[in-house]
Amino acid sequence: MDMKIIGFSLTDKCNASCEVCCFQCNPHGLFLVDEYVAKRYIDEGAKTGTVRNLYFSGGEPLLFPETLGRLARYALDQYGIHSLVVTNGFWGADIERGMPMMRELAECGVTNVRISADLYHQKYVPADAVRGALRIAHDLGVLSHVTVMDVKGHPNIRATIDLLRPEIYLAPFIAWYPLYLPEAVLAGKRLGIGRQDLEEPIPWGACRCRDFIGPRLFWDGHIYACCSQFTHEIPRMRVGKVGETTLIEAWKRVNRDPILDVIHRVGVTWLAERALELGYPIRDRYTSECELCRDLLCNAELVSKLEPLALKESQRLRLAGLFEH
Repeated sequence: MDMKIIGFSLTDKCNASCEVCCFQCNPHGLFLVDEYVAKRYIDEGAKTGTVRNLYFSGGEPLLFPETLGRLARYALDQYGIHSLVVTNGFWGADIERGMPMMRELAECGVTNVRISADLYHQKYVPADAVRGALRIAHDLGVLSHVTVMDVKGHPNIRATIDLLRPEIYLAPFIAWYPLYLPEAVLAGKRLGIGRQDLEEPIPWGACRCRDFIGPRLFWDGHIYACCSQFTHEIPRMRVGKVGETTLIEAWKRVNRDPILDVIHRVGVTWLAERALELGYPIRDRYTSECELCRDLLCNAELVSKLEPLALKESQRLRLAGLFEH
């Protein structure tokens, strides 16, 4: 499988402390990506000839715009690779400072800005700031999405749209997705939210993997096989150590892993079908395809039974692919 994107979790520091954060980032985070190491990985990714974008997330990456700008500029100047950024839009609170900052980032090759905005984020980031960020990103032609997390029975989507009117309509896309909580958060019930409160819109048979397009360098020191926000919960997705494993080595591990290869080629539903045949209790619906993947691959006993089946299927698919060409 080709590597199309390299994801960098730039930092674990965030100016918000959203209770629903999958990574539990907060203002006390101390990690900031090593620029030398990041540039080395950009070089390696560019040599594949298939990488088209960098993906920067956090924490809140725009707490460190200089670092982000240098990495984006390096990728653009050296290889013509553009960058995507996920942010909470806090920098829109001061238009006079936010506009030149974002203009400089746009000149460095940031072409896609995705703003996370919902009632959880807005406990920490004023709606006025997000509206300002929407105006700035729109005026510079880099605004892509506004993403909103949804919880069953909570007026999150409508309330967020009302908070951000009229600038919310500047966004080319408003994407809402069901809230998914790590099991540790669900078990602790520190939010007063249980599984019964989560929207589960996707039948397991309709789950399709959308994030298997490139590795993610995470602030915990691991390289992960995909850019899903839940991949860090799945031990099998760890394919290297940042600073020690080359990007090519990490991606070879992805390609050589029969379970990951099958997920990429035919989807996680193939594994779910085999799991059902083995008697594993697949739920009817999931919050996302990523949660189904987590459900399957975090069960060590199940994975040990799936591995030989996946190996045969991977070999079959590779052989069929040779004949197709």
